[in-house]
Amino acid sequence: MAQREETKCVFVEGVEVFAHHGFTAEEQQLGHRFRFDLEVEVAAGRSWGGDSLADTVDYGDLVAIVQEVTAGERVRLVETLAARVLNLIEERLPSATRARVRVAKLQPPVPGVVAAAGAVLERRWER
Repeated sequence: MAQREETKCVFVEGVEVFAHHGFTAEEQQLGHRFRFDLEVEVAAGRSWGGDSLADTVDYGDLVAIVQEVTAGERVRLVETLAARVLNLIEERLPSATRARVRVAKLQPPVPGVVAAAGAVLERRWER
């Protein structure tokens, strides 16, 4: 039988939160809408055929991490938000081996009409 290799990923798109993060004092006071898109790779040894939540990543856990980070200490950069979310995914989700976090500040305070601006951070680790 031919060898097969699978990559298993769980994703959550469009997690929107209103939070008080931003570069200027005004941004931190007024707040902004942020959108998070997360993709998490599940360890290769986990079987999805068993239909067990223990073999994957719970979407609710990902949303809770975003909510915890955005409700926490105010930061100036979306890059910092992405790093904090990624750190908690690595720390708290034992079946995760890679994650990609995209953070968009919706309607950022820049010249012109801009729908969103943000940052993407991706990391892989060994378990």
